[in-house]
Amino acid sequence: MLNKRKRIPEAELDIMLIIWRENRRMTRAEIEAQINQQRPLAATTVLTFLARLVDKGLLSTEKFGRRNEYIAQVSQQDYQASQTQTLVEKVYRGSVKGLVASLLQSDSLSQQDLEELRQFWQEEKERQ
Repeated sequence: MLNKRKRIPEAELDIMLIIWRENRRMTRAEIEAQINQQRPLAATTVLTFLARLVDKGLLSTEKFGRRNEYIAQVSQQDYQASQTQTLVEKVYRGSVKGLVASLLQSDSLSQQDLEELRQFWQEEKERQ
């Protein structure tokens, strides 16, 4: 798992979600084409976000001729685990039970969600 990693802004997360979904090296133009389906951004803005993600260690870049290709250096699962741990520590003072109780008590989980969680829990228990 990652060291504690700060939450990234929504626009940068949108870029990471595209790269994680594609699971391959991507050019700025490819990323921009997909991000613009969600919200229009100028090429310079996309480049700024990509540079920030590289600086934060979430992406790396390789130059091929005149173009850069970007690849995730952190998996989506690792990022999610890090953010979940931060949430549990900050909001629930380290209590995972508190997080789960909050979800259950707020009626945020559908019956399907609960069934999927039961199945996941059982599969994890069997693996151990």
